Amino acid sequence: MQMKILQQIGNPLVLYMSNLDWSYILTFIIIAYAINTLWKKQKKNNSKKKSRKRYRTALIGILYAIVLYFIRGYNFLKIETLFQSFVFAIAFHKFIIEGIMQYIIKTFFPPNTRPGSKKNYYERHHNPPRP
Repeated sequence: MQMKILQQIGNPLVLYMSNLDWSYILTFIIIAYAINTLWKKQKKNNSKKKSRKRYRTALIGILYAIVLYFIRGYNFLKIETLFQSFVFAIAFHKFIIEGIMQYIIKTFFPPNTRPGSKKNYYERHHNPPRP
């Protein structure tokens, strides 16, 4: 009985996952990460414009999907696959990858020793060396 329920739940999930465009998902995550990192570095130097990371990421994904649609010569029905892949990539990146990274940071770095911690910075630069 339990196996039947698991198969009823698992089969559509496996079918959905296998129909996604994984090359789009992985390259989109890498491209969005690179652009957002460069944007952050450039913003530190000089920038009066503010743009939210989520809107910028969504715009990157949509533009990248349009480019892939024309480059790969997809038919009209493949738009749904690209859209599902876009939604999955946003959710996968936001909830799973960032969640795992936050968990790793909280688990392996105590609050005062995390990279960028103010206390850690203060201790490194303002305490005199001990004899």
